[in-house]
Amino acid sequence: MLRHHRVSAGLLGALVACCVLRAAVSSPLDPVPSPLDPPEGTGKGTEASHGEKCADCTAEAVWKGFLKHLQAQGRADLIPPGALGSKEEGEAGESDPGDPSDPAGAPRAPVIDLLAGDPVKGILFKLSPDLVNLDAIAGGADGKPLGAEDAAKARALAEKLRASSDPYLEAYGTLHGARFDLEGPEREKGACEKARAALEGLITSHHFLPRREARRSLAQAYSCLGDDTLALLELQFFLLDVAPEADADRAWAKDELRKIREKEHPGPLHHSEENMRSISESISGLDVGEGTQGKERRVEDILDKVAKLLEQKGGT
Repeated sequence: MLRHHRVSAGLLGALVACCVLRAAVSSPLDPVPSPLDPPEGTGKGTEASHGEKCADCTAEAVWKGFLKHLQAQGRADLIPPGALGSKEEGEAGESDPGDPSDPAGAPRAPVIDLLAGDPVKGILFKLSPDLVNLDAIAGGADGKPLGAEDAAKARALAEKLRASSDPYLEAYGTLHGARFDLEGPEREKGACEKARAALEGLITSHHFLPRREARRSLAQAYSCLGDDTLALLELQFFLLDVAPEADADRAWAKDELRKIREKEHPGPLHHSEENMRSISESISGLDVGEGTQGKERRVEDILDKVAKLLEQKGGT
């Protein structure tokens, strides 16, 4: 469980100062991000890239966007019966699955569990043999590093999917590519940071459903970077996303949390106040270089993730 901390007046000041410092540290030439609505599935050129942020997208919103994407691509035949509302199914040329309360109606299709499974990947399997082969190679490793031959095949498939014009296939290529970057006894220079950036993009993506899998790998990326604080927070998000029956996944996350706490980690908020003070002193001394900006971004990331965790946990 996330450790509880008393929020001091100084830390509250840090929370407020976070936004002020961003304005002070950012260059006037820095692009200002704008919120994007979930894509309407109108095909390449009008849908948002998976790298564009949709932090508040729910699994249901991602799933609905994918169904509209299938319609736009002329593949409504792949949409599971009952997945669309009756009006939309009628427009797609499908029949209403019926009302179970009506004896004359056909049984309604079972509800698709977006937490326990990944129906997007199941449908993409029918469209991409490359994704099928990549998933088979990665799944056959059973969590262990791939052999040299399989690793080369898998990396080639992941790169091919990353180059796909379909943003949903691209997202799965990105996931597997990031995982491969984190594997092996000798990681290439910059591999952990490269994987971190890619996985953060998936978590805020319009086009990627199993965010728990991205968070699993993201926690590993932060551990690889030596950042136990952000690794701890990602493990907490992972536990919130895990299906109730996924005992093995829950046990893995709790074991990773135990390893962090055995290092006597003080909790995610412990260093935030002193780091904000250090940033303020740097800015007062007109030091607004990349080092100061990097510190500010990290503190902001921690505070933002803690706030979202508390929100998802209902403030408990």
